[in-house]
Amino acid sequence: MTIAYCFVFLFVYVLSVGPMVGLHEVFELQEFQVALNVICAPLIALIETDIEPISSLLKWYIGLFR
Repeated sequence: MTIAYCFVFLFVYVLSVGPMVGLHEVFELQEFQVALNVICAPLIALIETDIEPISSLLKWYIGLFR
């Protein structure tokens, strides 16, 4: 059961990055940018290292909220 919770948490974590970027685009708060960089650091690292197909899927998903 604990493994299922871990997968659900990771799934929700990855799906939350799109709306967070969308909120940042709307409000443009400096403090929110800092928090976004800290919270999403692992996903940012995946995008910057161009690990396919993960990086292209994340770029596409984030682009939906811009």
